[in-house]
Amino acid sequence: MESYGRSNASTPLATAQPSPSEQQEAIALKRALEWELSLDTRELRSYAWYHGALPRQRAEDIVEREGDFLVRDCASQRDNYVLSCRSKAAVLHFVLNKASKFDFDNFVTLLLPSVENNPLDGDGLNTFKMMLIETGPKLLAEHITRIDIALFLEEPSNEENYYLSCSGLELLTLPHGKLFREDIIERTQCIKLMVAVTILTCQTDLDRAQLLSKWIQVAVETKTALGNLFAFCAIMLGLCMHQIQKLDQAWHILRQQYTESAFIFEAKLRPTLSIMNEASNPQAPNTTVPHVLLYALLVDRPVMDIINHSNIDDRPALYHTCIAPWESKADDFGMAINFQHLDASRGFLKNLGLYRKNAKIILEDAIPRLDELLSDAFRTEFHVKFLWGSSGANAKAEDRHSKLEKVLTLMADKFCTLAEK
Repeated sequence: MESYGRSNASTPLATAQPSPSEQQEAIALKRALEWELSLDTRELRSYAWYHGALPRQRAEDIVEREGDFLVRDCASQRDNYVLSCRSKAAVLHFVLNKASKFDFDNFVTLLLPSVENNPLDGDGLNTFKMMLIETGPKLLAEHITRIDIALFLEEPSNEENYYLSCSGLELLTLPHGKLFREDIIERTQCIKLMVAVTILTCQTDLDRAQLLSKWIQVAVETKTALGNLFAFCAIMLGLCMHQIQKLDQAWHILRQQYTESAFIFEAKLRPTLSIMNEASNPQAPNTTVPHVLLYALLVDRPVMDIINHSNIDDRPALYHTCIAPWESKADDFGMAINFQHLDASRGFLKNLGLYRKNAKIILEDAIPRLDELLSDAFRTEFHVKFLWGSSGANAKAEDRHSKLEKVLTLMADKFCTLAEK
């Protein structure tokens, strides 16, 4: 009996010892998990639901229960992904298209040469500024808003760009919507820089003051009449650039000859932008496109980027204008405001029906005044090709933006020096 007992006690100990191959497998798994956890959250590979180049049959074996899902590489479409999920006892597979919402390659407009164009094409600039000056601010705002409504609220109409049958606003909040978030950051930067370029390329302070007034009026119409907070933010970011703010003579003329515009900018528009960025501005009932820029900037941001302030000078320009003001002065380093912007995505989707209802009213009213060339003038495809030329449009976005801002700084400094003389 004792022998039997000893034998029975020793058996579990013997079977509990893993084999060398099992030990190696466990070590390899541990290293793989440590590597996965060390990845930047902006890396798709850092998420447990991403399985890489996983065969279709293996994906169906993994999603066993109702609601299980995973994302894998698409074998038939390079650079795209597939969402595999189990719903009602069946496994469904959806291709997630990574293509940008902007079609730079196929975009053609009469505003630019048909083959290739240089950065800040002279004819394109003159035509754009002429349309800006001669067109009423309400009509300009309507054309901007029409493009933004299509970008955020309309569902894709063709299978090639079918994002699980969701609108841009819905895609904005999804894990695989990172490219779309980059698209709307690009559109914001382009509108901001177009505002600055049109003002800084004027020959006189009087002309600069005239365009300052026009952009202020467009910002008012965009927000108040059309409820487009996204475009309002982009235009205001252009007017608030330090290269524009330092044009003392132009602002002085604005206050003298365009007093109402100057007052509205200082007393209403600038404070409104500030409270929007601090997430303390209640949403107006006529909103068509909400203030999504801060969500797009923050949702893919690593936690260490919030904690570590040592690399603050290396961050994009939009960080310094939209995030740094409240992040640097808040007692909690802006964590509460950060959370409010991220939590705002719930409101985006909850109010999607309201946005579409408001947009339908605006679009129906604006149809008789639709101008194709004016629409082209506010498309991001035109902005990118105009600002950086046909070849420069393919450069890295952050490099393009920073280089152009340096050029604008030189232009502004030149005007300030001439004014001092």
